[in-house]
Amino acid sequence: MKKLMLLLSMVFLLLLVPVVAFCGDGNILTDSSGIEVYFVSLAALAAVVLPITEFIKRLLGTFGSWTVVLSWVVAIGLSFVGWWLNLGMFEGLKIIWVVIYGIAAGMVSNSVFDIGLVNLILRTLGLKIDKY
Repeated sequence: MKKLMLLLSMVFLLLLVPVVAFCGDGNILTDSSGIEVYFVSLAALAAVVLPITEFIKRLLGTFGSWTVVLSWVVAIGLSFVGWWLNLGMFEGLKIIWVVIYGIAAGMVSNSVFDIGLVNLILRTLGLKIDKY
């Protein structure tokens, strides 16, 4: 019963995130609806990594450093889903840049780096950073 309640709360949270998702510059994302809102910016992708990681963590029973590794895998996996579906910032990217975006989302979701610093690093590498 606990797993069912956890699953229902995660689904509710994932439906609620597009309403309150913020980009890196503080603007609220209101022009998109559906799953593509999670892939319009690095901040939105990092925001959705956390609840998905928490759900998988509870299913697998991981803790400690394994949770950090799981979070990075989820971030890279979501990046590949966005690339595969040609959503948002992943549209038209090469695979190496998709992996870099996934690593960046993992760093932000684990609070290793701030979103501003990661955007600066990505701009230095020559990646497109959309300002919404």
